[in-house]
Amino acid sequence: MTHPVVTGDNTVADFASASGAALTVAIDEPFIVHSRDRFAGLTRGEPLDRSDVVRLVGPVFVKGIEPGQLVAVTVHDISPATGLGYLLGSPGYGIFKDQVETRVRTVDVTATSVHLTDDLTLDAKPMIGKLGLRAADDSTGQPFGPHGGALSSTSIAPGATVLLRAAHAGGGLCLEDVHARMGDAEATASAVEMPARVTLSVSPWEGDASGLPLPAVLSDAEVEVLASGATLDEATLEASRLLAGMLATRRDVDLTEAALLIGAAGDLRISFVGARPVIVRAAIDRRLARI
Repeated sequence: MTHPVVTGDNTVADFASASGAALTVAIDEPFIVHSRDRFAGLTRGEPLDRSDVVRLVGPVFVKGIEPGQLVAVTVHDISPATGLGYLLGSPGYGIFKDQVETRVRTVDVTATSVHLTDDLTLDAKPMIGKLGLRAADDSTGQPFGPHGGALSSTSIAPGATVLLRAAHAGGGLCLEDVHARMGDAEATASAVEMPARVTLSVSPWEGDASGLPLPAVLSDAEVEVLASGATLDEATLEASRLLAGMLATRRDVDLTEAALLIGAAGDLRISFVGARPVIVRAAIDRRLARI
C-alpha cells in the first residue's frame, strides 16, 4: 500500500510556526515523513547552518482533530533513507563543551545495524528526537510542553505511542532529529544522526486520561512521563512528582503509597542533558498506572 508522504523540502522553523499543512490525512491513516539529510554537507567541508539543522519537517494536519483533544501519535516504522548516519563533535555543545574538537564521522547504518567502529557493529535502535504538534503560543518556539517538542526519548521507537494535547485544529504534526541509535541522555549533543523514512498515524486517544501528564510515551509494557528543568535535579524532581501524581490519581492512593510503588517499580531516565533545558522521564509498568 502506498502512503501519503511529506518530503524534507517541507519545513518550519519550530513548533510554533507549524501552520499551513504540508499534508492532510485522515484519522488513523498512515503517512510517511522523510526527515532531512541535515549533516551531509559537513562531509564535504561545508559550514554547518545551525538554524537550518533545527528546522522541522511538516506540518501534517489530521482531519477531525480538534483543539484541546488528547492525541495519540503511533510510530509504525523508522527506516534509514540513505544507509549513512553521522556522529558529530561540536565544541560548545554537550557535557564536554570546548574540550572536544569539531569532527564528523560517517557511520554505515541499515534497518537492523549500526557499524559504529571498525571492529564493532551494534543493533540499530532507531528513534525520533523531536516530535510534536503545533504549539499553543505562536510567540515562542516552545521546545517542550504538552504539544511535544524536543523529547529525546529512546522509547519513541517503532511500536511506541506518544500522547500529546492538540492546541489547534488538525494538530499540525512535525518531526526531526531521527537517530539510528542514541545513548541515553545524548550527553554529547549528538547521536547517530540519520535521514529517515518515518511512518506514523494519528488518532484521538480514547483511553482514560485522568491524572495523565503530557507529553507521555506508551510502549506495550510501560508508560513514561517527561519533564524539563534548568538543572538535572530540577527535571528529576518534576518527573518524579508527575509520576507520583499520576499514580495517586489513577489508583486513588495517597502520595506515600504512590512513592512506595515508584520505589519498587519506577525508573528514572535522562532524555537529554547536553544543553538546557534538561529532559528527564519517569517510567513505570502500565498495569500499575492502569493505562
